[in-house]
Amino acid sequence: MLPEPDGGAGGGDPHDAVEARQAEMDSALRLWGRMASTGDVEIGRWEEQVKAWRERMPESPDTDGLMAEVARNVVLHNLKGFRLSIPTDGKTEKSGTVEGPGVSAEGEEKERNMFAGELRLRLSFFSTYRDMAGFLDGIHRMKRIISIRSVAVKERDGEMETTLELSAFYRKAK
Repeated sequence: MLPEPDGGAGGGDPHDAVEARQAEMDSALRLWGRMASTGDVEIGRWEEQVKAWRERMPESPDTDGLMAEVARNVVLHNLKGFRLSIPTDGKTEKSGTVEGPGVSAEGEEKERNMFAGELRLRLSFFSTYRDMAGFLDGIHRMKRIISIRSVAVKERDGEMETTLELSAFYRKAK
């Protein structure tokens, strides 16, 4: 003899038990549907983050785009006597500089990154304190991922002479 649909207690209407199980199944299917659509939303969010990352970290140094963005900020913040160079010694200036955590100490061997490349730039300019602070504040708003490696500031004739070392990052080709 087979057990009754209501768990074997007897006396229950088999149609009620079937309807109860159908309601459980409907609820489970709705839950699965919500989980599937939540996954799509989350996947969409991840894809947006990857897209934003790729825009901020190009596949090549893209010096033209970087220089255009730096020049736009130089003009916007009224920097005078602007000079740009690529440091060849690999060391930052030591007098009056504030060094960030990314700067390696002398004699310390740098670890090679297989996935990202770094383009170092040295910028020098004259400005008021307000313009210099505005320029520095604008660096983190640039499209590229750029870090400030060091800042050296000297006062001359009422203006600030600033020497700034930056690192612009890019993805290496696979």
